[in-house]
Amino acid sequence: QSRQAPKLAESQQLYKSTQSDLIFKKKNLETELHSLDRRIAATNRQIKIYSSQIIPELQQIKTLANAEYSAGKGNVLAIIDADQALVRSQQKLLALNVARARALIEVRYIYGEQPQ
Repeated sequence: QSRQAPKLAESQQLYKSTQSDLIFKKKNLETELHSLDRRIAATNRQIKIYSSQIIPELQQIKTLANAEYSAGKGNVLAIIDADQALVRSQQKLLALNVARARALIEVRYIYGEQPQ
C-alpha cells in the first residue's frame, strides 16, 4: 500500500486539477454563450428596425423624389441622394445579417456542431 500511496495521491491531485479546469472552461463557455445571445438579440432588433421601418421609409422617399422630378418639381440630386441613402441602409442591413450569421456560427461551434 505504501508504494501505491504516492501514485494514488498524484492521480487524485490530477483528477482535482482536471475537474477545476473543466469547471473553469464550462463557466467561460456559458459566459461566451450569454454574450453571443445578447449580441444576436440586439442584431435581430436592428434587423427588424431596418427591415420594417428605415428601408421602407427610404423607398418612399426615393419614390417621392422620382415623382417630383417626373412632374418637373424636383431635381436629379434629390433622386441621387435618396438612392444613396437607400443603398447605404440596404448595405447596413446586409452587414447586420452577416454579423448575425457569424454569431450563430460561433454558437454552433461552441456546441460542437459543424456549420453546414
